[in-house]
Amino acid sequence: MIWDDYEFSHPRAQPKIAIDAFLKAIAEHCEVVMQGYQMAVRKL
Repeated sequence: MIWDDYEFSHPRAQPKIAIDAFLKAIAEHCEVVMQGYQMAVRKL
C-alpha cells in the first residue's frame, strides 16, 4: 500500500496523523518499506 503526501502539513490537512494511526492499528500485519514524502508498506 502506498500513500502520497505523507509528510504534507497544512493546518487543515495532515495525512501523516491518519496514516500513522492506521499503521499502528495494523502494525503486526505489515512492514514499512519506504518512508519519506511518500509512505509504502508491505503485508507480511
